[in-house]
Amino acid sequence: MDNEKNNVPSVNEIANRLKDARNRKGMSQQQAGELIGVKQSLMSMYETGERILNLRDALALCRAYDADPNEIFGTGLQSPLPESDDDVTQLVALINTLSQGLDENEHILIDTFLKLSAYIALRELYMSNPRHIRSGLFRMDEQTALRAFEMSLSDVRTKLSEYLSKRPSAAKTVEPQTPAQAAKLRELVAECERIIGIL
Repeated sequence: MDNEKNNVPSVNEIANRLKDARNRKGMSQQQAGELIGVKQSLMSMYETGERILNLRDALALCRAYDADPNEIFGTGLQSPLPESDDDVTQLVALINTLSQGLDENEHILIDTFLKLSAYIALRELYMSNPRHIRSGLFRMDEQTALRAFEMSLSDVRTKLSEYLSKRPSAAKTVEPQTPAQAAKLRELVAECERIIGIL
C-alpha cells in the first residue's frame, strides 16, 4: 500500500510542513533548534528530508510551533500535546543539548543507554498486566536485556570519558546553552540526587 492510499505523508511532505509551521511562528532554524536542544544543521536536515525526525524532536517541534501533530504528520498521533514537558522529557532534552558537540560514536553510546533504560522500564510496566504475559511482544529474554543494559551503562561510564579525554575541544562544548537550561539542569540534578538518597 502506498502512502497516499494510507493517508500517510512522505518524508518530504513532513519536511515542508515543518518548515511552513516554523515560518508561521516567525522563527529561524537556529531559534527553533535552540528551543528543542538541537543544532541548526540538524534542523536544516529535518526540513529538507535529509534526516527523519525522532519522536522526541517531532513532539518538541509541535509544541514550539503550537502545531497540531496531525497537521504535520497526518493521522496517528494524539492531540492536543501537553503544555509542559515532564522531568524525563526535559532530562532527555538537556542531554541532547549537552551532547551537541559529540561525534557519532559518542552519540551512539548515549542514545543506546537512554533507549535501553526506557526499554527496561517499558518492559516491566507492560508485563505487569497479566493479559500481556503471553503477548509475544518481547522476544528477548529478560536476563539478556538486563545484561545489555548493564553493558551500555558501563560503556557510558568508561568509553565516553575515554573518547572525550582525547577530544578536549568537544568536551568543552558540554555546556548548557542558556541560563534557563543551566537552572533546569541544577533543578533536575537535585531531584535525581534526592531520589538516589531515598533509594
